[in-house]
Formats: sequence, C-alpha cells, structure tokens
Amino acid sequence: MKLFEIIREIESALTEAAEIAADNGGVIPDDLVEYIDSLEYDKERKIEAWAGWCVSEKRAIKAKKEFIESMREQVDIMERNLDRSKDLLLHYTKGIPFKFPAFSIGRRADKRTVIDDIDRVPDQFKTYKVSAKIDNREVFQRLNDYATEAGAPLETVVTASLNDIKKAISEGVEVEGAHIEDSVSMQIREYRTPMDRLERSCG
Repeated sequence: MKLFEIIREIESALTEAAEIAADNGGVIPDDLVEYIDSLEYDKERKIEAWAGWCVSEKRAIKAKKEFIESMREQVDIMERNLDRSKDLLLHYTKGIPFKFPAFSIGRRADKRTVIDDIDRVPDQFKTYKVSAKIDNREVFQRLNDYATEAGAPLETVVTASLNDIKKAISEGVEVEGAHIEDSVSMQIREYRTPMDRLERSCG
C-alpha cells in the first residue's frame, strides 16, 4: 500500500477499534491490535524510505553543485592559461601568420574597452545583477530600497557593457570612467572540414 492508503487504513481500523471497545467494556481484540501495530510499522517504513530518498537527493544535489563549481573554477584556469599561451605565441611568432593542415594562426588587431572606474561609468552602460539582470537603475533602486527596509539589502554585482561603450566611444561619445585602446591578440582558426583544409592548402 502507498503511504496515504496506510494512513487511511489506520484511521479506519482505529475507528473500528473504538466502536468495539465501546461495546465490549474497553476490550479490543488482539488480532485488531496486532493489525493496527503492523499498519503503524508499515507507515514508519514508508516514511523512512521517503525521507531517506529526500536525504539522498539532497546529498546528490550538493555533490552536483560542488562538481559544477569545481568545473567552473577549472574552466576559469584553463581560459587564463589559454590567454597566456596565445600571448606568448603572439610574442614568439611576432604576429607572422602560419598555415597548418588543421588550422592557421595569425595576428588580430582590435580595440578593447577598459573600465577605469565603474562608479563613474554612466548608468546606460551598466547592468545591475541580483538574481536577474536589471538594466533600469530606477527599477533596481526601488527594489533595493524595499529590500533594505526589510533588513535584507540586495547583494549586487555591477558590470559595464563593454561592447556598448566601445561603440559609443568609436562614434565620438565621451564615456566617463572608460576608454578604448588598441589590442593585439593571437587568432587561431580551425578548418572544420577536409574541404576547408584543401582550400586553405591551395589558397
């Protein structure tokens, strides 16, 4: 029986026992007592199994969260190592392009956005991240004021939209707290199909 069925059966048996006891001077048949005891035992085992599943799931969720966090940290390390390796490769090749059967490398010139002071960056270039991104400072401020009054101010991460800032500065707009500068990086391009490789080797 399922837990709700056992509970319903216990309630029915207890009602029956109360009726018998009322008609029999408070005496309840032994077989009915044993039946109720067995139902109570089954109920406890069902509850134990259900609660045990909850405990197991809680542990599994915790383990998965720790695994995800570990993977995130590993990815961060790998990305930093990749950036350093590409910078060294750029340095030692002096930006001279090379073509290989599976990929090519070369120098890529670009401009990057540098944030000098996030507090001075205009609001239209900022994102306020709480549990979701809020691009409107007024909305964010109302939420934060409400949370502060409740004694739980929001923990926020303020970021700047680097692409929007780069576009604005490139169009002649002065963005306080940020500037763009020339950037050179190593570009590695993989050839995804045999035909790509053939075209590159012939080109």
